[in-house]
Amino acid sequence: LVFVAYLFIARSGHWLVQDDPFNHVSWIVILDGQSADLERSDYAINLMTQGKADSVLILGRRVFRDKNNADFYAEDMMRSGAIDPSRVYLFRHDDPSTIEEAFSILPWLKQRNADTVLLLTSAAASARVNNIFNTLGGGHPVFITSDVHHYLYNADNWAFEREARKIWLREWAATLNSKWDLLN
Repeated sequence: LVFVAYLFIARSGHWLVQDDPFNHVSWIVILDGQSADLERSDYAINLMTQGKADSVLILGRRVFRDKNNADFYAEDMMRSGAIDPSRVYLFRHDDPSTIEEAFSILPWLKQRNADTVLLLTSAAASARVNNIFNTLGGGHPVFITSDVHHYLYNADNWAFEREARKIWLREWAATLNSKWDLLN
């Protein structure tokens, strides 16, 4: 019984991660909240330079009176020199949650007839974010997520890393909370 409980808990780290296969997407959406390593931006740059994505929408909350996280993310992305600035869009917002971010950008994406959108978020949040956007979007556009590998969370060994355990606990709480919110 103890062994089964251990397997259940160890496997639960994988249930937070949704890694959808894809060949090409019309839009990448970089959700706010990436670490100082800017792993989501780097991932988006790689996809765009490989021709796997057409455009990127960068979300960011206000951090100063006249400066926004999206501004910082885009500035760093443009330093690479590999991305055409006309394919990068900024979405400045003050939404405190992923659900509110979805409510904000869904009309924007529908207005541009987006068909497939890759959402870039932390690995542990990917299943939750995918559920939120697909539920609120009603199937159009189609939202997929990818496991943006980062050293803070690895679904295979999350139980042995202190920071990963905190992420695991926080994401399960956020997942249950989002399920409750989506019922309303």
